[in-house]
Amino acid sequence: MFVYRACGLINVEVDFHPSNTKQAGPTDILTNLSLPYIDFAAVPPPADTNQDAALLQELRAVQADFEKIKPGVARAELVKLFKQDTGGVAAPPDYQFPFQQPVIFDYRRCDCLMIEVDFDPSDSAMPRPTDVITKVSKPHINAWPGV
Repeated sequence: MFVYRACGLINVEVDFHPSNTKQAGPTDILTNLSLPYIDFAAVPPPADTNQDAALLQELRAVQADFEKIKPGVARAELVKLFKQDTGGVAAPPDYQFPFQQPVIFDYRRCDCLMIEVDFDPSDSAMPRPTDVITKVSKPHINAWPGV
């Protein structure tokens, strides 16, 4: 895992193929890279670091909204704070995509912040406000929203 230097809440998972079997080094080859994600559980950095205090404060404010979305919450509550990601497809605001698992949702305040959500299987082919969340991913950062 690597932590963004300007904000200790932003991380990325990285896999390397070692160029030397004895120790990691700068010539190791990157083999896998996760989407950047926000780790709200991260401990705040000491006051003497180069962390961006304003960014850290804003992410802590966003944290409250993300913590409202957890297993057991209905889709109706989720859509107050998040909108379904359309994958770059232009769709009318009231359009409902067929029921699928998982569903990617963009944070309404900033659609580059996103989560993946699973719901209890529905007896309908279309999403319903009463669908119940069963699983929520870590908040991810999509540098290219809508793509």
